[in-house]
Formats: sequence, C-alpha cells, structure tokens
Amino acid sequence: MRPSSSRYWRRRRSDGDDHEQLRARVRELIASDDLPNEPPVVQNAGPGFGNFKRGSRCLTCGEPDAMVGYFWVGGRVAYLHAACDAVWMQERERQEGT
Repeated sequence: MRPSSSRYWRRRRSDGDDHEQLRARVRELIASDDLPNEPPVVQNAGPGFGNFKRGSRCLTCGEPDAMVGYFWVGGRVAYLHAACDAVWMQERERQEGT
C-alpha cells in the first residue's frame, strides 16, 4: 500500500536532495510558463470544492492525489500537493524579490 501523499512528501522533503530537486522542478515550470509566476484567480482546496478533480496528478512532482487546485483566466489549471504548493509560493516570492 502506497503511503498517503502528505506522509510521502513529508518523508521525502526531509532529504535535502529531494527538496532541492523539487525547487529546481518548480523553477523549470515557472521558466517554461507551465506554472505561472502570478497569483491564480481562484484557489480550491480538496475534492469538495468546485472544479477540483479527485486524484489529480500534481503538476510539480507528478504524484497523484494533489490537494490544491489553482485556476487562471483562459482555462489554465494547476493541481499541487500542499508541500509542492509551498515551494511554488517560496519560489514566486524569491523571484519577486530579485
């Protein structure tokens, strides 16, 4: 049985290499504009909200069961785990500060 996503990422994030790989992946997604470097128009958390698709893969890590969905004008959607979402927010803040 696969561990839940939150436990999986808590365990993986404790390894500095994996955390840096996640940061690098977020920077790649921002640079390619696959993950916008701008705040979303709408944010949903969990499958009980609006257009959230249960079992969606996280855009950042590719693992299933993303917990947060972001929606932008024009139909762009990004589903992320909470840990991946936190890294995205940190990278956006870092890039805004430079």
